[in-house]
Amino acid sequence: MTSKNRTSARGILPVAAILLGFAAACAPSGGGYAPTPVVIYNSNPSPLPGNVVSQGFQCCEVDEVGDQIAFAPGTPRNLQSATVTMSDWAIRSDYPGVGDATGWDHPLTLSVYAVGPNDLAGNPTKGSTLATTTQVVHIPWRPEADPTNCPINPTKFQSTPGAPDTNCFNGLAFQVTFDLSVFNLTAPSQVVWGLAHNTQTRGYNPIGTPGPYNSLNVGVDGTASVGTQVNPAAAWISGGTYPYCDASLGTGVLRPDVNCGANNWAGYAPQIRFTAL
Repeated sequence: MTSKNRTSARGILPVAAILLGFAAACAPSGGGYAPTPVVIYNSNPSPLPGNVVSQGFQCCEVDEVGDQIAFAPGTPRNLQSATVTMSDWAIRSDYPGVGDATGWDHPLTLSVYAVGPNDLAGNPTKGSTLATTTQVVHIPWRPEADPTNCPINPTKFQSTPGAPDTNCFNGLAFQVTFDLSVFNLTAPSQVVWGLAHNTQTRGYNPIGTPGPYNSLNVGVDGTASVGTQVNPAAAWISGGTYPYCDASLGTGVLRPDVNCGANNWAGYAPQIRFTAL
């Protein structure tokens, strides 16, 4: 994982009233009951810091980043949403003709897969696609360099006020939520998920020209507070010339990149939160 961009820097209706004949008083004004989605997996930080350790795409020959996760036991499985933590290193002054003062637009694809059979190394493979959705997201610009408040690393910005060289980051953490309710998907207890997007030369459909998407990463600084990261020594990566620990098993397909000297995933987890009904 040496090429990573690292910085210093988760119904039941009240039956008593029904039995007493006051069911109408328990119903919302619309006449229906709207259950609240439950968090069934969460490796996102709370509160969201200025930035997170992240996995790059353009810099690191990566097309898709994700993980194999197990949902919390006893929780519902009808997936409603997935919120991914990301990191944007792009500065507006580097791309004056792109987007507006608040950010730039870019399509991101989130996929949920079944867990497939083990490969020759005994690691799980990606199974069938259970759901995939692409949405155009308005990506916030990373603030401009702040050499006054970050003099040791003058290309960084200070996310919140403080003493010089505190809260200084190269990237800006933000989160993107994907609607999964349209799939009416009752997920198995374990899934593989992946976040993909296209850059100048990476992604499943490279754009071919430079742009701020070259500096857009997925956060991997997580720890599962709800549910379980199935293999804490691995993240799932798809990349053409990405330096897999076991490159002999092939490239260009989303699969586990298991701990080795070059790619140390211990203590890291791609960051996402799933809710379900």
